[in-house]
Amino acid sequence: MEDAHVAFMQDSWGFFGVFDGHGGQQCSSFVARRLTEELKAMKAVPPDDASVKSLMLRIDAEFLEAKQPSGSTGTFAFVVPEGEKIQLRVGNIGDSRVLLGRADGTMVEGSGTDGGLTTDHKPDNEVEAARIKRTGGTVQAIMGVARVNGDLAVSRAFGDAQHKQTGGPGQEDHPVSVEPEFATLSCDRSDFLMLVCDGISEGNFPNREVVQLAAKELKTKEPAQAAASVCRRALESGSMDNLSCMIVCFDGKGAGHKKELLPGPFTEPTHGAFRKAYAGMAERAGLTLEAAVEQRYNLVRKMEQETNHKENGDAKPKEDKENGQEEKGPGLELRRELRVFDGGPPEKLEGEERTRWFKEWQHGGAPNPGPQLHDARGAFELGRRRSQPFGDGAGAGLSGPPCPAPCSGGHGGEAATRH
Repeated sequence: MEDAHVAFMQDSWGFFGVFDGHGGQQCSSFVARRLTEELKAMKAVPPDDASVKSLMLRIDAEFLEAKQPSGSTGTFAFVVPEGEKIQLRVGNIGDSRVLLGRADGTMVEGSGTDGGLTTDHKPDNEVEAARIKRTGGTVQAIMGVARVNGDLAVSRAFGDAQHKQTGGPGQEDHPVSVEPEFATLSCDRSDFLMLVCDGISEGNFPNREVVQLAAKELKTKEPAQAAASVCRRALESGSMDNLSCMIVCFDGKGAGHKKELLPGPFTEPTHGAFRKAYAGMAERAGLTLEAAVEQRYNLVRKMEQETNHKENGDAKPKEDKENGQEEKGPGLELRRELRVFDGGPPEKLEGEERTRWFKEWQHGGAPNPGPQLHDARGAFELGRRRSQPFGDGAGAGLSGPPCPAPCSGGHGGEAATRH
């Protein structure tokens, strides 16, 4: 899991951020830790965009000096209550997004990507492409995806030292820049803010539908549960990236304690690094690796059954009589993933015995899923931004205790509170 989050609240202001790492978790973890340290030392919210930009540049310089691998995007918001209104300063570095929703499910239209408050920093963006080339970089299309120097699919990020070797003299004047873009606006206390990584919008899940679903869930659920629902819908909509969703509410209600795990595809059962990452996220949610894998199997099986019912009614998946291949459809990749589990446990197994089956299945040597899985797996392996076994939004949704801050943050990964 390469994503990190910050939810920092004081009596008179708050800061919320999602940091989507790539190439490892070093950068996103470093940025989240250093930002938290800097925020704790602040006596007041930064006075202007220039102050925030200076902070981001300084943290990036510190990480580059450490000569560690990896990089991270960052999307964030400073939240300041003023009377009946909430003042927002939104910043973005990369391709995560900030969305503002109304209680009735409508999205506040912004000038950013798909009507959001932020614009995705992608190499195929005309302004970004011009800056990349001006600073000595190139934009190349690899398998249909524009990449900086043929490598990175985002044009602004922390870290990524290899793409900050040309350009200058300004720290932000490199092919991959850490300079944030800002927007300031006010909203009502009944509104809510969403910070989502690119995995949420990777599939067929437009911003307006993201906000609409969150608003619907917030009517009866806590922010963590609403964020988990957003991540679940992103999975169902075809996302194959890691998932993070943070929901910030301003309505003054208390939060309960909610923990939920929504594990992602267990597509590399024999890959040591993959298993280690999967086990790490399971541990953060208070589960063993085998329990998380069992939960993933149950989730995929349920999704496949629901999808099959929508496609075929009560009929079984159809097969082409000539070549024996299944018809194409949304359920195909789910059926492919189920094959990784070699048929799954016997139906009669329940409880601890069923979980033990998954443990023995792993240690007994998972079957080779074979070439028919390559197409499904390919989407996980494109370029530097590889998918993770499951992201924070799709991983654990934890809610923390209420605190005296006037605003609150909720996300599917670390903390989800209302005040």
